[in-house]
Amino acid sequence: MRIFTNFNFLFFCLLLLNGCQTTALYNDKGPAKPSELGSLSLCNIATRNGEWETRPEWVRYAQEARRRGLNCGVNTSHEAQTAFKTTPSAGIVTPNINTVSNKQLCQQATFKGGWSTQPRKKQYVQKAKRLGLDCNAVVNQNSNPETQSAQLTNSRRFNTEETIFSDYSDLAVCLNVSESLVAQREAQLRNLNCQNDGSISTNQNTSPAPTVSTSQLTAAQKEADRLRNELAALKAEQEQQQQTINSDTRVPLIDQLAANTSGKQGIISGRVRDNTGIAELTVDGMVVQVQPDGRFEHRTFVPADGKQVLIEATDLAGLTSQKQLSLYRDAAIQSASISFDSLNPLGKRAAKNRDALALIVGVETYEQTPAQAIYADSDAKMFRDYATEKLGIPDNRIETLINDGAELTDMLRSIKNWLARSVKQDKTDVYVFFAGHGLASDDGEKMYLLPYDGAPQFLDRTAILRDELFSDIAAANPRSVTVFLDTCYSGTTRGTDMLVASRPIAIRAKQQNIPDGFTVFTAAGGDQTAKPLEEAKHGMFSYFLMKGMEGDADSNNDNQITAAELHQYVEQNVVQQSGGSQVPELQGDANRVLVRFQ
Repeated sequence: MRIFTNFNFLFFCLLLLNGCQTTALYNDKGPAKPSELGSLSLCNIATRNGEWETRPEWVRYAQEARRRGLNCGVNTSHEAQTAFKTTPSAGIVTPNINTVSNKQLCQQATFKGGWSTQPRKKQYVQKAKRLGLDCNAVVNQNSNPETQSAQLTNSRRFNTEETIFSDYSDLAVCLNVSESLVAQREAQLRNLNCQNDGSISTNQNTSPAPTVSTSQLTAAQKEADRLRNELAALKAEQEQQQQTINSDTRVPLIDQLAANTSGKQGIISGRVRDNTGIAELTVDGMVVQVQPDGRFEHRTFVPADGKQVLIEATDLAGLTSQKQLSLYRDAAIQSASISFDSLNPLGKRAAKNRDALALIVGVETYEQTPAQAIYADSDAKMFRDYATEKLGIPDNRIETLINDGAELTDMLRSIKNWLARSVKQDKTDVYVFFAGHGLASDDGEKMYLLPYDGAPQFLDRTAILRDELFSDIAAANPRSVTVFLDTCYSGTTRGTDMLVASRPIAIRAKQQNIPDGFTVFTAAGGDQTAKPLEEAKHGMFSYFLMKGMEGDADSNNDNQITAAELHQYVEQNVVQQSGGSQVPELQGDANRVLVRFQ
C-alpha cells in the first residue's frame, strides 16, 4: 500500500511537471550534462520500450535517473498503472490513448526525432497528426546521443509544452518555472511573480530600473579616460604654442612670388611661412586665403599704366612683413575700329514659297575690263542662302551664275530659256539679284548690266539691256517680280577705276518706268557709285539688304518685312556708312511682303 501511495504521489508530480522539465541539453559551454536535465527529459532519454537504456551512449542518463530515485515507469506494479494499459505481446506499458496528454501523445508518436513506424504506435501518430501536433518530427537521426536528445527535447518543448502549460493552473506553472523555459514564458504572459518558496504574487505595472553590465561600465570608464588624456594633451600643446608666441621675434617669410598679367587682369601668387602660424595675409589691401602649405593667389585689375601691389603678412604674435610687386599690361592699347556682325541666314525661320524662283548673278572680275566689282561674287553666293532661308525659295528653283559662268550667252539662256519655261503664269513669284558692273549709255537713256565677257565700248552688242531683261521676264506672265540690283550706271566702280577711260565724268542715268507687278531695289542713284563695305567684305547695299532680311528691317515687329520696311532699313544704313554719297532707291509696290517669319 505504501508503494502504491508513493507511486501515486510520484505520478501526480510527473503529471504536474509534464513537459515542463525539458531544460535545453545545450548551454553556453556545450551539451548539457545528465545532471542538468529535468526529470521528465531525463526519463525520456534514460528508458527505451519501458526498460532502462543499456546502450553505452545512453547508460549515464539511466544512472542519473536511478540516482535521483526515479523509476521512470520501469518495473512498476500493476496497481500503480491504473492510467496505463499493457500490450501483452510486447510486454511494454503504453499510455491510454483516450486519457493521454499532448506531451505523452507526442512521446508515444515519435522515435528518435521522427514519427514512430511501429504498428503499436500508429494510433498515437494518427491522433497527433489529427490534433495538428507536428512534434518536430524531422530530426537529424545521425547526430550523437547528446545532440539527438537535445533536438528531441527542444522539439517537444516548442511543439507540445506550450499547449500543455496554457491549460495549467498558476500554481502548476510556477512549480515548473525553475526547470522549463516554456513555463517561464507562460508565467510572463500571465504576469505571475513566482517566488522560490512557491508563493505567487502579481507583478506591478512598474518598469524595472535599467541595469548596466560590468563590461559596459568598464568600456565607459576607458572612454572617459581616453577623453581626459586627449584633453590634457591638447591643453599642453596650447600652452606650448602660447609660450612660443610670447617669445617669438621672427617675422613671417614671404617668398616664391610671381606676378603675371592677362589683358586687364593681374595674377599674384606666392608662399608665406612663420614659426607661430599666419594670422592674416593681405594683397593690395584685400584679405587673401592661405592654403595649408602656405601658398596663396590673388587676382586684381591692372590699369592701363600698371599698378604697384603691396603684400603684407601678420603672424600670431603680431609681427608683420611686407613685399611689393609691379604689374603692367602685356598688350598695348588698341585703336578703336568699326566692325559689323557676320551675316547669318539661319536665324528666324521664314515661311516657304514653293511657287517662287530666283536668278542670281555675281561678277567680280571681268574679261574685257580690268576694273573689278569688289565682293560682287561673294554677294551673289551669300544671297543664294538668303533666297532659300528668308524668301522661302526651293533650292532646286534657284539659278546661280558666278564670274566666268555669267557670260552673255549664260545670262540670255537663263532668262529666255530656264526662267521663261519655269514660270507658272499668274502663280510664280520671280526674284532677280545682280551684283556687278552696270553702265548707262552716253545720253543716259539706256541702262545696261555687264556680263563677264561684256565690253564697255560695245554695250549694245555685249551687255544686257535692263529694259529688255524686264520685258523678257514680264512676257512669262509671273504673279510678281522683285529685282535687287547692287550696281550703278555712272561708269564708276566699287573701287576707284572708271569702266570707260575716255569718259571724263560720270553719266547720270535717267529714271525709267518699270512694268506692272515689278518691285525694283537699286543700290544707288543714277550718277552715284555703289560702294563696298570693307569691314564686312560685301557690297554695302548687299550687306544691309541681307541683314535686314534677318529681321532687323521688321520695324513694326509684326513678323513680316515689306518692301518699304526693307528699303527704309537699307537706305538709312547705306547713307550713314557712305556719308550720304550713296542713296539706294526703290520703285514699284512698296507694300509687297517679301519675308514672312514663322
